[in-house]
Amino acid sequence: MFSLSAASLYAQLVDALDAGAISEVMGYDEVFGLVSTALDGTHATGTLKAKIVADYQRGKNDTGSPEVQVALLTRRINDITEHLKVHNKDFSTRRGLLKLIGQRRRLLDYLKRKDITRYRELIKALNIRK
Repeated sequence: MFSLSAASLYAQLVDALDAGAISEVMGYDEVFGLVSTALDGTHATGTLKAKIVADYQRGKNDTGSPEVQVALLTRRINDITEHLKVHNKDFSTRRGLLKLIGQRRRLLDYLKRKDITRYRELIKALNIRK
């Protein structure tokens, strides 16, 4: 969602707060908390990644099944798609997005060959058009 680093975005918001563009009801700590929360949610790292793995894993220690990999790739694809809506001339990111989509497509094709019911459940759960 955000393409700026946390420090840069925080600095911009602090400048806006100093200029009076943002309500004084919100202090510097609240602005920093909002920026941190927003940036943490944009990348599938840490707790967000663990939540995705937990939602799609097949067993207790499963982190590499096709379902988990496709779910993580879908999250990254959605994040990059949002980035490209703002930065439509970012062609290197667009190329990376196409590579991720291809990787997800290959994993879905594999899953479709091996177990069609798992494939159908996964595309339904992830809202992937097919």
